[in-house]
Amino acid sequence: MTGTTDLRRPGGLETKSLDGECPEGILHGNGFSMTPAKLLNSQSQYRFDPAAHAQCVLGVDPGLNRTGYAILERTNRAPVLREGGVIQSNQGLSLAERVLELGRGLREVIEEFKPQVLAIEQVFSTPQFPKTAILMAHARGALLYAAADAGLPVVDYTPTQIKRLLTGSGRASKEQIQHAIRQELRLDKLLEPNDVADAFAVALCHYHSSRSIILGGLNQLKTEN
Repeated sequence: MTGTTDLRRPGGLETKSLDGECPEGILHGNGFSMTPAKLLNSQSQYRFDPAAHAQCVLGVDPGLNRTGYAILERTNRAPVLREGGVIQSNQGLSLAERVLELGRGLREVIEEFKPQVLAIEQVFSTPQFPKTAILMAHARGALLYAAADAGLPVVDYTPTQIKRLLTGSGRASKEQIQHAIRQELRLDKLLEPNDVADAFAVALCHYHSSRSIILGGLNQLKTEN
């Protein structure tokens, strides 16, 4: 994959790789109002679309120089790390060409692993570094285009939401988040680089958020029936 670091390769992070596409789930849907919702039946008020019940989640940490991505698989017991890597842009190219590289790189990831939803971190800015937010917005736009072009629903989360869900604190440090990810995915060591760890953080955030929606919906259906 051009411009992409595959962490399954020698010298990178050892991950569990599964052949083929992510398995199809029985229920597909999303409690978020991202795509047209369908009623589970004519009586139920539980609406859902493909994002919440996605069996394969693509988490993305956007960045112009390096964009981290993470493939997380939903299982009956716990989330499973399937793949992680970095899409890099050539800093010697123009802004337009670099953005194109990122979009093409993410498209390759989508085509290879067939995720069913993309979870991405929202752009944030600080008064001290306004240019950073602008550059990240360029990268994020290319990534969102690639997802929309592939027909993927997109869900975004703020950094505070991600930190609070994984650690219980919206002010958690990167190290605290990495330890939470290691424990959640039952890894022997912390995920590296940070771009990949951040991508898994947003993927796990969506996993747990959508799980709450699924359980809430199923409980509602049991009550109605």
